[in-house]
Amino acid sequence: MRRTALALILAAATTAGCTSSGDADPTFDGEQEAVANVVDDLAEAAADEDGRQVCREIFAAPLRDKLGNGCQTAMEQAFDDADVTEMTVRSVRVSGNTARAQVDSGRDDEKRERKTFQFVREGRDWRISSLG
Repeated sequence: MRRTALALILAAATTAGCTSSGDADPTFDGEQEAVANVVDDLAEAAADEDGRQVCREIFAAPLRDKLGNGCQTAMEQAFDDADVTEMTVRSVRVSGNTARAQVDSGRDDEKRERKTFQFVREGRDWRISSLG
């Protein structure tokens, strides 16, 4: 399972207005790995409180458009308000230029929640189009 400590991006996305232990890592190859890496990029940007990176490099254009000109500010404010948690990419399914990933989040001592992140290919890159 891919695990990354970060600010609770799911709460951050909701706040910003978006829709939305010890196990072995699943092996992702090819496009599945590329999609899973976007979740890792999101985690790193959240840990760095880098709203600019999230809005410019991780979110798909329609999601950025939904947040408008305040995307970066909204994400940075949401990072400040979020709790620290863990995200785990459980599975990835790719179908043409779209993909879905099952992502578990939560603290070890709390109930974990599963969300479905949706992705779209923009050019050669995968971008998040929905956080579940």
